[in-house]
Amino acid sequence: MLTLEAWVDIKAMHRQGRSIRSIAKELGISRNTVRRYLRDEKPPHYAARPKRPSILEPHKDYLTKRIEEKPEIHATVLLRELRERGYTGQITLVKDFIRPLRAERRRLEELTVRFETAPGDQLQVDWSEFGRLPDGRKLYALAPVLGWSRTLFVYFTTRMVVQELLYGLVQSFEYFGGVPRTLLFDNPKTVVLRRGETVEDSTLHPRFLDFLGHYGLTLRLCKVRRAQTKGKVERPMEYIWTSLVYPNLGRYQAPAEWNRAARHWLDTVANVRIHGTTRERPFDRLPKEGLVPLASVRPYDLTWTEPRKVHKDCHFSFEGNRYSVPWQHGSAAVLVRRYPEERIEVERAGEVIAHHRLRAGKGQTITLPEHVAGLWQRTLAKPAPTATPERSALAATAPAWALPEVEVEMRDLSVYEQVAVGAHSPMLTEVAR
Repeated sequence: MLTLEAWVDIKAMHRQGRSIRSIAKELGISRNTVRRYLRDEKPPHYAARPKRPSILEPHKDYLTKRIEEKPEIHATVLLRELRERGYTGQITLVKDFIRPLRAERRRLEELTVRFETAPGDQLQVDWSEFGRLPDGRKLYALAPVLGWSRTLFVYFTTRMVVQELLYGLVQSFEYFGGVPRTLLFDNPKTVVLRRGETVEDSTLHPRFLDFLGHYGLTLRLCKVRRAQTKGKVERPMEYIWTSLVYPNLGRYQAPAEWNRAARHWLDTVANVRIHGTTRERPFDRLPKEGLVPLASVRPYDLTWTEPRKVHKDCHFSFEGNRYSVPWQHGSAAVLVRRYPEERIEVERAGEVIAHHRLRAGKGQTITLPEHVAGLWQRTLAKPAPTATPERSALAATAPAWALPEVEVEMRDLSVYEQVAVGAHSPMLTEVAR
């Protein structure tokens, strides 16, 4: 049978007055073939060959049922099960069959009902990572957005932990001028330790649970791996990246600088633009949110404490760095209290014994000269490192945690050998060891 193109050529040359002989000679076919196609009013067509039944055909119902029961089951597991049922084919047929079944299931799962929340009812909260700072630390952003007005807040930090989450939420309440009734999360570990069928069945972080009770908040959680159950298709992180972070990459060195830039961006760009859904400016809708006034709620204590053990060298480890305490407290158990403004204080037996500025990075040793002066005198018979002129000038007016700190002096091991040889008291022997 000739192709459709050959049939068209025969008809066209015949309409041009060409003879059957010349048409057959040019196309390389017989004259009888030309005559037959000239008689046919309809173009030629091939009848479809009957499909041979697939070797997988007897097992397709079984595979469909298994995918409905276990959507993420691996193809190799299914192949093993089919082998037990008599299947002799390859895994490729199995993969080709289940691929559209999974795609269809994902399509249906992504469908959602869009709904709007009442004023003041809901604060949607999301975490995201935005690369690294010049010092190597990761930069995270917490983005609370009010569900009705779409007023946005951004808080940058280097730690995605519950303490930073609470600090960012409190700052957002202050920025919004009030407290919503409900918080909506997508099951972050800073909130949910173990996810149950409902919020009541889930195990929440104790500190976050205390936060909810303090403000009288209700918690809502999305279904696991179903962020679209938030009900509104919001993309705050994508907007923050394209409008704020990406244009300023490399410009800011620390979270504090990013937060100052974010506040300016929120006030002059994000919350004064015409929102694509509401067709209004978020700041124009914010007064109508009806949030619970902050004045009616006592401030939440954002400090937190962690137990630590002071080493024999009178330093303790905290968040990757080592900090000094007065030498009399060496080898003792202490409580380290961290404040949101990047400072820590050390308490032992109810008494505050040290303050420090929290250092960025890891692997540093921070020593205050006054903490080790007595230890140096007793162990090495020499004065401790002297304070810098900057520290001496500030000491009379600034709190201890705000003073410049001194890196611990690196000493050769021979110094300790000399101390050990000349040590005559149990205490000196212990320190030298």
